[in-house]
Amino acid sequence: KASALDSPEAAAARAHGCAVLVPDLRGTGESACAEWETATAAFMLDRDLLSQRIWDARRSVETIWRRAVVGQQVDRGRIVLWGRGSFGLVALAAAALDARVAGAGTSGFVDSLEALLTVLPEETPMLYRYRLLELIDVADLEALIRPRPVVQDDVGSLLEALA
Repeated sequence: KASALDSPEAAAARAHGCAVLVPDLRGTGESACAEWETATAAFMLDRDLLSQRIWDARRSVETIWRRAVVGQQVDRGRIVLWGRGSFGLVALAAAALDARVAGAGTSGFVDSLEALLTVLPEETPMLYRYRLLELIDVADLEALIRPRPVVQDDVGSLLEALA
């Protein structure tokens, strides 16, 4: 969490006057353990880890959305999801599924999910939904999000598009 809050993306968001929320998605933060342990626990519940993390991200959007009703501290029209590394897929998928998200972006993510297919991946293959590549790729997710802005590696341009 500390590295996410200290990231260049979080600094750019704060420089644009935005609040930054860094939720502990499943298997991160206080619930952190080895990725394969988290993925195994998810499969034992007949769910995959990616779907659970997308659900967590969407619940974060829900919390922010409701907070905007209670007080005017949040601009509902500027809720953005950003994911670093493999969490880029979580951010893009959650934004594609939730029209309340005004835009999405990633840092250090891939242009195609096929790039994640390596002999020794950094993340466990159990992180990704079974047969995911047969159904969707990054370009497909971006198309589902548009006309809302989607950017890679430049949170400043995303925030400027929403200004």
